[in-house]
Amino acid sequence: MYLTKYKGLGTKGTPININWSQFANSNLQIVSEKTRATSTGFYQLREPYERKDINVITMHCVKYDLDHTTLTFDQLVESLSPYEALITTTYSHNPENGQNKYRVIINTDRDVNPDEYQSLFNGFIKKNLFLLGQVDTAVKDKSRLFLDWSCPPDRQQFARKEVINGQPIIVDEILEFDKKNQLHSDQRNQLGNVSFKDLLKGGITQGGSKGLGRNDALTKFLGHLLHNKFNPTEAREMCIAWNQSNIPPMPDDEVERTINSILNKHQSESPQIKEEKRYQLLSVSDIQKLPKIDWLVKDVLPAQGLACIYGPSGSSKSFLALDLSLSIACKTEWFGLKIKCVPVIYIVLEGLQGFIKRVNAWVLQNKIRPKRFFLIRDDINLFNFADVSDLVASLQEANFVNGLIVIDTLNQASPGVDENSVKEISQVLNHLKFIQRETNSLTLIVHHSGKDVNRGLRGSSSIRAALDTSIEVSSESYTQKEWRIEKSKDSADGQTYKYSLKEITLGQDEDQSPITSCVVTPGEKVLFSKPKPTGKNQKIAHSKVELLLILSPISGKCFQMPDTKMIEVEDAVEEISKAFTTTEQSKRRNQARTALQSLISNGFIHTGSEDGKDYLWTS
Repeated sequence: MYLTKYKGLGTKGTPININWSQFANSNLQIVSEKTRATSTGFYQLREPYERKDINVITMHCVKYDLDHTTLTFDQLVESLSPYEALITTTYSHNPENGQNKYRVIINTDRDVNPDEYQSLFNGFIKKNLFLLGQVDTAVKDKSRLFLDWSCPPDRQQFARKEVINGQPIIVDEILEFDKKNQLHSDQRNQLGNVSFKDLLKGGITQGGSKGLGRNDALTKFLGHLLHNKFNPTEAREMCIAWNQSNIPPMPDDEVERTINSILNKHQSESPQIKEEKRYQLLSVSDIQKLPKIDWLVKDVLPAQGLACIYGPSGSSKSFLALDLSLSIACKTEWFGLKIKCVPVIYIVLEGLQGFIKRVNAWVLQNKIRPKRFFLIRDDINLFNFADVSDLVASLQEANFVNGLIVIDTLNQASPGVDENSVKEISQVLNHLKFIQRETNSLTLIVHHSGKDVNRGLRGSSSIRAALDTSIEVSSESYTQKEWRIEKSKDSADGQTYKYSLKEITLGQDEDQSPITSCVVTPGEKVLFSKPKPTGKNQKIAHSKVELLLILSPISGKCFQMPDTKMIEVEDAVEEISKAFTTTEQSKRRNQARTALQSLISNGFIHTGSEDGKDYLWTS
């Protein structure tokens, strides 16, 4: 069969003549980027072998990509056993994140005229109805190329291939079958006139001549969310938001009825699956076999999830976010920490000209121009699902996956949203999770601290609760800064790193005045830097506790380490109350208890009980 080979995703190919056995038995390619794998076009091209539909002379094989399938790999193998076929996992296949992605290539008994291919593509599905609604219809493109069997190094264990030694498709029989067998409307919809990417690009018009109706589109959209592990509450909220982009939106009661019907059906059809997943008992051996966390920045930022860099205005949080992003796009270390080099999308929503100067300064200082760093300067409203879906569709079309997405800042990306409203900010957080899951990336927001910087992030506490990691930025002076791991779900928090801003001269403007910007220059690492209390009463209570702990003969209680010094709570109350000399004597002990409770709530001291007594200690 005559095929065309490409390097990566190239536009100019090399013709080859190869038999089915040679093609099907090719080896797995393990590459750090998909563009480093070879690709195949299942067609013969006219010279000069440029990848365009008009250059396709003949085609061979039928190809299907199953990116959001409900079928397992083994079910595919069993269902296609009569045919001569190759089934593989694709480069993006990642069962750890629920992304089961397969490719099916079926041999044909003859070359196929390009004008016949769509009928062959549809006809085979009609004859094998288990494929209905399972395939990505973009593979019908005549000059499309397909990455050869490949995977990244960290997912080699998930790569699978099965060569089925059945019979090739008899092309003329399938073409005839396609002519004689018409599908009813629901089945035609499932052939995929509208793909999931199309759903994300914009709303569905009532009575439109092409594609799915609004209700069918809602069904497909909700099914996709459930398949990608969104829980019913999150999926419901996103469907309601998605409906607002339809023309016109469906009535709320109709949307609710459709959602409820699908959720009920989903739960009733998979009760055993649900039961099996719940309360699964894992032995120590099972626990040891669980996958280790994949770090983007080791012990700081996970490769997938939601993170935040925050600080007061002027603290240089955007400088730090940009330095982090550019480093992740092209370097191996950041502040001495090992980083995973991945593609980066940076959405800048304020100070574009200043941002450009910062990028130029970073490139000049580091003497490297990152090839996998990309800027989006268009406005986005994270509260509006139409904006979010447009962003995801654009990223998917660019094949952006397994990377870092930075949104600078959350305030500018959610105009009009009340950050203290749990309901409003929850919708924004759901949309951020959607972006993260659809791209299998880390989404990082740049945000402000509150008026009282000691209380952390501005807005609802649900923001911090949703984060896998939060990094706090603070200033000692205009140029001397530090960042601290304020929260980390999977590593130790409190680690602090100092840095400074170094001024870089970029050139001169039309008035011969220097054009300057700044770059981040790492300083030393502080092994542990827990912030000190700032309130007057807290400071008094904390200093008293520290002094008492130095003098205390008690240690090792409440299951703490043997050398952990402790004091009894009542002894601490007594000593602290003596320091509140300006307070009425009868109220001093209550004031001391209030100060202690504040220290406990903010993590400055810890408490526990043993043998009927309450104790205090510090980390």
